[in-house]
Amino acid sequence: MNDALRNTTGPRPSSGGYEVNPPSDTKALTYGLRFGKRDVWKIGWSTDVDARCADINQHIPVELGLEKWGVVLTQSMETHDAAYDMEQRVLELLASKRKGFERVHCTREEVESAWQRAFVDIIRRI
Repeated sequence: MNDALRNTTGPRPSSGGYEVNPPSDTKALTYGLRFGKRDVWKIGWSTDVDARCADINQHIPVELGLEKWGVVLTQSMETHDAAYDMEQRVLELLASKRKGFERVHCTREEVESAWQRAFVDIIRRI
């Protein structure tokens, strides 16, 4: 199977390892990036959404004049785990729209609906 077509869960928050990470009990954000004006979305979590978006855009050959990812949705969460859980819930709600990794192909309205439902679901669990 082509790795790009398999669904992944994204990285789970961690406070261990060689790399210096902020403690997993600090605030983080769940984000929704949109590719240009297309109905292509990347759902994820980060402690610095703008830096994450810039990192993702580094892999787009800008010399071809292609669109790039832009931050459309963010939700601040109290912990890394909560941000990750919200990311996973949004992806679960949009499972039929997933095209690989943490990307979905759907309308903004569909993303926003899943986003709101996921937020309520996560808050109820806390």
